[in-house]
Amino acid sequence: MADVTRLLAQAQQQVEARQFGAARQTLTRALASDARSAHANDLMGFVLCELGQQGAALFYAQRAAELAPENPGVLADLGGLLSNLGRYAEGLAQAERALALQPGFQRAFVTKVAALLLMGRVAEARDAAALGLGRNAGDEELVERLAACEMDLAMPEAALARLRSLRLSGASTNIKLSEYQATLANYASVAADGTSPLAAGWVTPLQVLQMHKAVGQVLASVPVAPVTASEPRAAEVMVAGVRSARGAGPVRVAVLSADFRRHSVVRFFEPLARHLDAKRVELVGVMLSPTEDDYTARLRPRFAAYRNLGGAQHTPDDAAAFVRAQRCDVAIDLGGLMGVRGLLALRSRPAPVQVTYLGYPNTSGCGFIDRRVVDAITDPPELERLSVERLARTPGCFLCYQPPDDLPVARARDASRPVTFGCFSVIQKLSEQTVRLWARVLAAVPGARLVVKSSTLDDAATRRFVLERWRGLGLDVDRVTIRPYDAGFAGHLDSYHEVDIGLDPTPYNGTTSTCDALAMGTPVLAMLGPVHAARVSASILTHSGLGELVCASEEALVAKAAALAGDRAGLTALHARVRERFLGGPVCDGPKFAEGFAGLLEEMVGVRA
Repeated sequence: MADVTRLLAQAQQQVEARQFGAARQTLTRALASDARSAHANDLMGFVLCELGQQGAALFYAQRAAELAPENPGVLADLGGLLSNLGRYAEGLAQAERALALQPGFQRAFVTKVAALLLMGRVAEARDAAALGLGRNAGDEELVERLAACEMDLAMPEAALARLRSLRLSGASTNIKLSEYQATLANYASVAADGTSPLAAGWVTPLQVLQMHKAVGQVLASVPVAPVTASEPRAAEVMVAGVRSARGAGPVRVAVLSADFRRHSVVRFFEPLARHLDAKRVELVGVMLSPTEDDYTARLRPRFAAYRNLGGAQHTPDDAAAFVRAQRCDVAIDLGGLMGVRGLLALRSRPAPVQVTYLGYPNTSGCGFIDRRVVDAITDPPELERLSVERLARTPGCFLCYQPPDDLPVARARDASRPVTFGCFSVIQKLSEQTVRLWARVLAAVPGARLVVKSSTLDDAATRRFVLERWRGLGLDVDRVTIRPYDAGFAGHLDSYHEVDIGLDPTPYNGTTSTCDALAMGTPVLAMLGPVHAARVSASILTHSGLGELVCASEEALVAKAAALAGDRAGLTALHARVRERFLGGPVCDGPKFAEGFAGLLEEMVGVRA
């Protein structure tokens, strides 16, 4: 038994160091000595789960629960694994069993909240997280879970304020919480710098910048694996602004993303990858998620080299080594702080020019990222102060939209019904500022209705909670219709026919939802905000020849909404014009966009045509 105790201690150290392969070997030896050790079985279940072997992990987790049915930690771990496998009700039941044995048990509360969130029971999850925090005051994991619940309840200001109450500092090594705080700041209502006092949970652009810089400091402090003698070093590839030692040829660009799969990012990256001239730009794909699908298969032929390094057995340093071995001139991270694996891979500078683009609406905050791709509308010169990176502006809109192959045929709206406004953006973007603006629009257009689509609101208790909160913000919720998400994407797009005028959220604009609406002939009213995230729709609309839908203020947006609603004949004509201009315009012109993007890449590495 002494040997088993020693092996378990060794395995625990390996787990804490995230050496899961070594931990599995150690635990195999421990179980060979004592197969009935609940601790060894429980830990093996965790390790195998981290290695992506969830079926085998479940075997050990269930055996641990059989051996120690009164151990709340074992039950909570089993519950978490069951939830990860999609067996949410069973996972919730195990968490409840653990809490019955130990009512204040932190891990059981975390498991319970996660299961409830996955089941869509967000209001219940929020109550459970709050109760868990009452029993475990200041627990960072429960604070994070409660903030996640508040985000899914359209309360980004409350979620951000909750995370900021932890007072994370630049010295904090908690990457996840630092990252989450900065990410949430993109969703919360924004006030002008110097505003005093701020409304609860509101932020200023400079505060958001400081949060991102804090994350950058944390990421830069993560130790870097040493470069092996067999790997080319950055100096051997090139120094910034000078062509590679590879000599003449296309610019070689590594693209790092967890979203080379069915994801909104692919709908903007695929047209670029499809139309880039291989004689000018050669792409190397680095997939940072183990999940691949039909979209992955479509993208892979666009890469000169491709590797999936998203499994738990791979580290960000493995991705860096691959980029370095490919002798890339440029590395582009598409994720930003939406999961920092790509940024962590770039902290050792595997490519001389490092770029953030597309998947995140703000600065990375990282000093080792050189450029950030934007455009003149999303980031005019006066906003350069809000970016750590040097801004690289595309000739037109900074992104290119690819309409789906099964884009539904546009139909005329029913002019006999009340004017219907709509927003199909994710619920996390529905800030306090957005809801108050909706209230003003409905007040200015008597009889009009508002359609909001969100799968989160399918749950009755969650829907009641959100609508009552919106009522408190002044919105006449009796005029609001909640629509569930459609099972198929074509059905989702077709439902835009229910909307006469789209209302863009602020400060975090729709991107995919804005493009989808325009593709279906639905005009979208957008407000030109003070930060990149609040100016994306303005860029899409302006470059599509629909600049008249961009409003400089809330007052202008309310007036524009009332004017459009009051002219049904003009609105009908606008529906046809919106679709034609958008689909035929530069935002959907893949070849033209790719040509401009290639020029931007060549400029970054000093290539002259």
